[in-house]
Amino acid sequence: MKQTNLLLCKLFIGALFLLGSVLVNGEDPYMFYTWTVTYGTRSPLGVPQQVILINNQFPGPPIEAVTNNNVVVNLINKLDEPFLITWNGVKQRRTSWQDGLTSFNLKIKSAKAAYKIFPLKFS
Repeated sequence: MKQTNLLLCKLFIGALFLLGSVLVNGEDPYMFYTWTVTYGTRSPLGVPQQVILINNQFPGPPIEAVTNNNVVVNLINKLDEPFLITWNGVKQRRTSWQDGLTSFNLKIKSAKAAYKIFPLKFS
């Protein structure tokens, strides 16, 4: 009786493992960020001046991700002029583009929102 229960338990665990390995999605993880761009006053050189803030931070918040993460940035422009953000130093995976090119930049008109998805690769 104990051997039968042990065998059934092993079969059940094996079936769960097999089913789990078939149903698991192997896609790389996604990292989601929402950034709001506004004006603010800061003193980066010791003198108060108007600066552009991202989430009320200057400099803006870091992207904390590792190679193969897919980064999704939702950017909300609350400035009274268009805002252009570039992703210098980030290599795009699975594309022929490099940082700083038109397809990789994100230009957002005033009072608009946009998002950018890119996979990361670090050297």
